[in-house]
Amino acid sequence: MKTRLKELRKAKGLTLSALAERTGTSNQHISHLENGRRRLTTEWLEKLARELQCHPFDVLEPDVPYLSAQEDFLLRVFRELTPAQKAAIAGAVTELKPESVPDAL
Repeated sequence: MKTRLKELRKAKGLTLSALAERTGTSNQHISHLENGRRRLTTEWLEKLARELQCHPFDVLEPDVPYLSAQEDFLLRVFRELTPAQKAAIAGAVTELKPESVPDAL
């Protein structure tokens, strides 16, 4: 499975050793996770995301193009909102672009 682990680690300014120490494992284990030689379990995905201060899905290589900086910012802020705040945002977006609202909303 392809991941963004190495990219995220470097963006945080962490060495293999630093991330290994923070997650309680070896440099080799982190290297194997980065290069796809070791399977990334849910437990490891959550542990790495916590140390990299990102959402676990951010560690995975997306099947869709990367988000723009603005889209990434909006998504990160949205994830931290309360359910009531999320509903207010959904209502505002619905008014702006009603033809694009999925039936699930």
